[in-house]
Amino acid sequence: MSHQSLYIDFLIRAEAKSVHGLSEKTKAESQHLLDRIVIADAHGKNLTVTQAMRLIDIASPSTLHRRLGFLQSEALIAMVYHEGNRRTKFLVPLLKTQQYLAHMGRLMLASVDAHPTTVQ
Repeated sequence: MSHQSLYIDFLIRAEAKSVHGLSEKTKAESQHLLDRIVIADAHGKNLTVTQAMRLIDIASPSTLHRRLGFLQSEALIAMVYHEGNRRTKFLVPLLKTQQYLAHMGRLMLASVDAHPTTVQ
């Protein structure tokens, strides 16, 4: 099987399973923003609210602000201050986001296990 088939299998598994901890509304409206927050966190450089508001490739600043509020209300992210700096809020993924990422990782591994000759 091709790598394309492997990825399609993963997408099918991800859609077929109930997405752990994320509502349909979260997936539809805020997934890309959450992904960017998670990637920055994985690199050890949490996005600030100001940086997130500049992600105009995702949405307009007002829409981004609304999505940040939604992600926070769904307990997926927190806005925290670092090192006594009360001017800058950093975006930090919470436990619910970590559980979602672990769930998606398990689905990806299941796809790889189902297509062992594809992965080299």
